[in-house]
Amino acid sequence: MSGNRLGTAFGSTFRTRPQPDTTPPRIVATIPSDGDTGIDRTPNLSITFDDSMDAARTDGAISLANASGPTAPGIPVGGFAWDAVNHTVSFRPLTTLGFGIRYRVSVSQFAQNAAGLALSPPYAFAFTTASWSGRVIGRVVDQDIAVAGATVILGNQTTLTSENGTFVFPSVLAGTYNLTVEKAGYAPTRITTAFDERLAGADGTTVDLGTIRLQPAEGPSILLMAGILFLAIFVLVAIGLVARWRRGPPQDLVGEFDDWEEEPADAER
Repeated sequence: MSGNRLGTAFGSTFRTRPQPDTTPPRIVATIPSDGDTGIDRTPNLSITFDDSMDAARTDGAISLANASGPTAPGIPVGGFAWDAVNHTVSFRPLTTLGFGIRYRVSVSQFAQNAAGLALSPPYAFAFTTASWSGRVIGRVVDQDIAVAGATVILGNQTTLTSENGTFVFPSVLAGTYNLTVEKAGYAPTRITTAFDERLAGADGTTVDLGTIRLQPAEGPSILLMAGILFLAIFVLVAIGLVARWRRGPPQDLVGEFDDWEEEPADAER
């Protein structure tokens, strides 16, 4: 439909059944394939048989169940449509499937081909729907004032708050994450939270974390500042005393002592 050519040539072989037909039918392909993941929550499912089937009986042999837990609650299916001379049947679940859930399609031996031969053996295949993903938004403030340019880290994604303090992570998979908000002058804020469709708003795709308040970083205490000031004064005084001791007595005082020693001995008399 998009105009892209087939990547490589394809070929296959087949053998017709002998008459009368004595070979039970078998399943040769399914959509999705067994073990596929990331499947849409409203999938079109299909099963291809190697023989023309009894459509009415085979429709009743197909069932869908939630296979993610200890029990397997059934999911109603419908919209059966047959193609390729009743070799391929397509159908769909009648309810929207859950996010990230493993489902199993079963085909019982009640399915029969046009000759009345039952499917042998019964067949089952499983698939897992895509996990939830959506937007995560929020706003960072100091009191009631927006904080612009704050770094917001969610898992391995990082963004900055806008001028009005808002931030957006466009695509976040369901799971539990550590959220960190940092900016110079503020104490870092860390939050651990889980994201899934249950926390999303009315649109089912947006989780609003609301307002995150930053607290200014605490400066040094008054006692600590006083202690640092006292230590600085003590060091300066000590340095001054040591310097003075190393210089010796003042030079003018030394000169007076020298003059006194040089006076004649009879000066006293």
